[in-house]
Amino acid sequence: MRHLELLATREIGVNGMAVCLKPRIPVVITPGLVEEIRVLQNSLAEKYLTGALDGCFYVVWFLENRKELCYRGLDFNFIFNCLKNHKDAELDRYIDGVFNLIFLNRIGLGFPVINCSIVSRTLTSLSKEFFFLNKICFIQNSETKGIQKISLFDEYDKLLLKKEIYQKSHYFYFDFVRVEKMRSIIETIDYEVPTVEEINSIKDNFENIKQETIEGIYALATKNIKILERMAHFDTTLCMAKA
Repeated sequence: MRHLELLATREIGVNGMAVCLKPRIPVVITPGLVEEIRVLQNSLAEKYLTGALDGCFYVVWFLENRKELCYRGLDFNFIFNCLKNHKDAELDRYIDGVFNLIFLNRIGLGFPVINCSIVSRTLTSLSKEFFFLNKICFIQNSETKGIQKISLFDEYDKLLLKKEIYQKSHYFYFDFVRVEKMRSIIETIDYEVPTVEEINSIKDNFENIKQETIEGIYALATKNIKILERMAHFDTTLCMAKA
């Protein structure tokens, strides 16, 4: 039976949705989650195309409340098993799906979909990019009083994509979740649907990083697959611990 706790959603009025990611292991972007997010993205695009949505639609992404864990990005248990069983096509499709869904969130599907994030735990690798690349991102910081706007580049120096990809987004530190205040901030930020030229530029950047990621995985597998095996074992151990 397929595991269906990866994604939970609830409506926020008529023009918003809260999306809680609930991975079985501390890996945000599992293959199952890729599928479920794409279904959600497709449904939002369909609503715009059929006229069911009018104006801006807000999607707020956050992780389930498991603060003891540091979340990574890719599912190395899945990656290792693909390599071990010579399922290169499945591996390529998985990596392609990961980057496509982050890209589509970044451009708001090409519609006035405003993706927002609430980050309340440590994130590394692609899990960080999944949240940081959204239009508006609230990041918990215990040293902050209230909610304070920040420059992402002053606070974080290891970002995956080119600097300009992040420049039109808005970033805030917060001490604890203040729903009404966050909502008022979100609703005061102007949003413009990216132009075709902007979309193509962002897409090219994503394509380059995607190819580097795929090539890096295969290079590591050729040089020392034991490293991938250890990472896969770590994921499996965490999955068993949660069960």
